Amino acid sequence: MIMGEEQEENPNLVKEIQLITGYGFHDPILLQQAFTHHSYEEGCSSFEWLAHVGDAALHFFITKEHYFLYPDLDPARLTRLRAANADTEKLARAALRHRLHEYLRHNIPLLAIQINKYVEAMVDYPLHSSGLIDAPKVLADVVESLIGAIYIDSKSSIQTTWKVVKNLLEPIITPTTLPIHPVTQLQELSQRHEFTVKMRDLWRETGEIEFTVDWRVPWESQIQCQESCGQI
Repeated sequence: MIMGEEQEENPNLVKEIQLITGYGFHDPILLQQAFTHHSYEEGCSSFEWLAHVGDAALHFFITKEHYFLYPDLDPARLTRLRAANADTEKLARAALRHRLHEYLRHNIPLLAIQINKYVEAMVDYPLHSSGLIDAPKVLADVVESLIGAIYIDSKSSIQTTWKVVKNLLEPIITPTTLPIHPVTQLQELSQRHEFTVKMRDLWRETGEIEFTVDWRVPWESQIQCQESCGQI
């Protein structure tokens, strides 16, 4: 991960990325662009457009895969599953696992510090934190740009690109390993048992968000319970 004027084009980039992904690029300039952040130098060809393509392609690939793997899964759970496999944290983990950030050309002074903090936080969440820790977005961007570059370089081959993507994203999160954010768990629990959850934002004062649970059972539910128990 080289910064600013110290950076030079890596003549072995195509070969090294092929070792990581199993895919050999036909257009080395496209690959160079995939690893160039806009901060590298003014007017450089950076990875933003490739990342845009990669993001769209990734969501399509995962949606297509889930359609055939989990035909009985409800749309809401499918949406959470896709998000967990394609969100910033998941992609940032992939970038670090395959050391893709080491090829990134940029001029972001604090990036190394941000990455180190994220790596330390990951220790408590081996698979995914469900949004409890923040990942440096540039790590996810470089994975998306690489996906976009492979998709374009392979002449829009879904099969070729998805093969690389699956390898990059291992371990793939499945319905049995899908983590759920604690707030989402609380909301689903409240809906299932018909109690009310109230949230109070104290972030500016104490750095906390307070949740209050109202366990009072709605009158309609009391009537239903009494009828089912033969009390009416």
